[in-house]
Amino acid sequence: METLAKRLVQARKDRGISQQELAKTVGVAQSAISSIELGITAKPGNIVSIAKAIGVTPGWLMTGEESPINTEICQKNLAMVIEKAIEEINAAGLEATPVRIARISSDVYSGIVTILAGQPLEKQTLDYAFVQALKAEFES
Repeated sequence: METLAKRLVQARKDRGISQQELAKTVGVAQSAISSIELGITAKPGNIVSIAKAIGVTPGWLMTGEESPINTEICQKNLAMVIEKAIEEINAAGLEATPVRIARISSDVYSGIVTILAGQPLEKQTLDYAFVQALKAEFES
């Protein structure tokens, strides 16, 4: 995508976020988001906040030249998944072997990444994903 406006519209829509929701998260009027998406505002001063709110890097949003993936958020999400995997495996009375931790973490994380696409992970999303993964583990 060649413009900030197009990248913002696409990233926002991919995440199912309205202009109003994004504006509220960033702390601006909806008209400010609209102005960026229409190409009226080409260099918004709050680009870092906007990028964080939609889970992309500011560099990608401004230039399109970097990866859009916010690796910092992805790393934090993955760490949460692994910690939760160990906790849930132990709580279920199973041995927390590296293979079991990796298998369950991988199943949970791949599902979450598909849903969140770089957004910070919420506890209820993580809890639900683990219920599903552990159910599959017991059935195998």
